Amino acid sequence: MPEDAGIATDQELPSLPRWAVIAYAARGVRRALPAFAARWPDAGAERVQVLTDAIELIERACAAPGAVTFEQLHAAGNAVMDVSMAAAAAAHAGAEDQPDERIFAAAQLARAVSSAASGAKSATAGDDRFAAGLAADAVGFADLALQSPAFAAVARRDFEALQAKSRSDNWDAESAVDVAALGAEWPDGAPDGWPG
Repeated sequence: MPEDAGIATDQELPSLPRWAVIAYAARGVRRALPAFAARWPDAGAERVQVLTDAIELIERACAAPGAVTFEQLHAAGNAVMDVSMAAAAAAHAGAEDQPDERIFAAAQLARAVSSAASGAKSATAGDDRFAAGLAADAVGFADLALQSPAFAAVARRDFEALQAKSRSDNWDAESAVDVAALGAEWPDGAPDGWPG
């Protein structure tokens, strides 16, 4: 597969069933998570835990549709957005002209998790089109922060695997999706220097 295939777009994602769309987002932000602390070493364990907890909640929503409430996802998304805003503020602290690009990338990664949580919230409400847009945003923010062709390539691979699985297993809008069943996060090994 060429590395320039790119991440799935908001035009492509609606071809997947509801929870496969959210699994795509969850998988992307889970894969990107280690880069958050690498890019913002002073973030602290508590902020990393907020992101981790939100991703785990999104994954549970995929694995058991209806088991995670709209309110739980809303609260997780708000907590993650607070982390993103703290990172953005830290990126701009003391900067005269330009923010610290590495910390700003951490803010984008937190924003990716927030978008994934919002997508899951939309899926819980049955708004599949909005969920697809937010899922595309989630992986898009991670891709923008990482600027890694390897990330984009494995995200494309995730999308194609979810398409194939949804067809072979006849998934519908309420079919559960186990994100972990997609296999290794980096099937060909993490890129050089990951997660730095």
